Amino acid sequence: MRAISRRTFLAGTGALAVGGRSARAQSERAVRVGMILPISGNLAQYAANMFPPFRYVIDRINAEGGIKSMGGAKIELVVADNASGSAGTASEARRLITQEKVSFIAGPLVTSEMLALVPVLDEHKIPALSFTSGDSRSKYLFTIGLHYEKGYAAPPIDFLTHLVKEKQRNIKSVALVYSNYEAGQQIANFQEKMITAAGLTVVARIPVDRTAQDQTSTILRIKSVKPDAVAGLILTREGVLMQQARANLRYNDTTFFGCGAGYADVSLWTELGPKLAEQVLTRNLFATNGFVAGIELPAAKEIVTDLQKEIDAKKMQGPIGHYQIWGAQGARLMQAAFELAGSSDREALKNAFEKVRIEQGSPNLYLPRKELAFGEDNCLTDQTALALQWLSDGSQQALWPAKFARAEPRPFQ
Repeated sequence: MRAISRRTFLAGTGALAVGGRSARAQSERAVRVGMILPISGNLAQYAANMFPPFRYVIDRINAEGGIKSMGGAKIELVVADNASGSAGTASEARRLITQEKVSFIAGPLVTSEMLALVPVLDEHKIPALSFTSGDSRSKYLFTIGLHYEKGYAAPPIDFLTHLVKEKQRNIKSVALVYSNYEAGQQIANFQEKMITAAGLTVVARIPVDRTAQDQTSTILRIKSVKPDAVAGLILTREGVLMQQARANLRYNDTTFFGCGAGYADVSLWTELGPKLAEQVLTRNLFATNGFVAGIELPAAKEIVTDLQKEIDAKKMQGPIGHYQIWGAQGARLMQAAFELAGSSDREALKNAFEKVRIEQGSPNLYLPRKELAFGEDNCLTDQTALALQWLSDGSQQALWPAKFARAEPRPFQ
């Protein structure tokens, strides 16, 4: 993963209040929103991918009249860098709340950061929106991230079962290979039960060391148990290293059914390089993800076109994939909640998020879902994920569910 320096990131953030140097002369009708981002550290790619589209939509909302139920109040963003850490997440959240007086917090929070943020939210009774965590541990935290069980664990196994039953793929055994942290472990637990229920055999559980500089040992362990398929959540860095090792060892004896950025993020093609990427990503590999560019949804096509223009004009992070659209969608959900609340009162905002609904056909629904609404667990009620395959030009095409499919799954090679 390429490092994103603080200077590079801030150069593309536009007119924002950053860290402790906030713009104190804000409009009297402004709504102050705190953004907790991993501008530095090993999760910096999340900020680089998700924040520019979020900011783009916020700028558009402000240009089109702001929050109308609040008399045209503009959204002001106050950005904080958590340095990709749990401690930074908690301390920056407290600073945003107590010093910057934000009424809402948002950001691409992974599981460990989410867990660190929860006590702060509960203490100060302030609502927040996570773009990435698959769980919520607070009544004040809402998340649009794929749910560990419904959004991450189930779709790859459902697609695998579809290939076995409907496409007559000869798959009987599965190795669970996953990034070794809380989310990866939880998803593996869910998938183990699902694989067994589907009549298949789990031949091994192989946790992937997130600190390793090379994943040759992981591929060798997979090779030793001879599975027909590999499943599990893999993060971007481990995904790049695994595919590099797979190419070096010329290992193509199994089919990979992966979830997570290590299989599906559009940055993989660039990180691996086109030649190596084509060797491994287009051969015996499928992924599940929340979004694929080119999907037949008018609102999705429009936002992709608009963001592509921004990428070309401002040299933003590209190409456009799951994380970019998640950032843009998060901005629209936040807008909908503020409009419902008609206020920046924290309790009113929390209640508004519980009621917010963006329905199919809305120009603000970018994801392939019937609607965007939060359930009692503060996760999205519709957890649709798409199965996809990579093409030789680095693009992706949807394969499943049927209503979104644009091609047949590639045969085993």
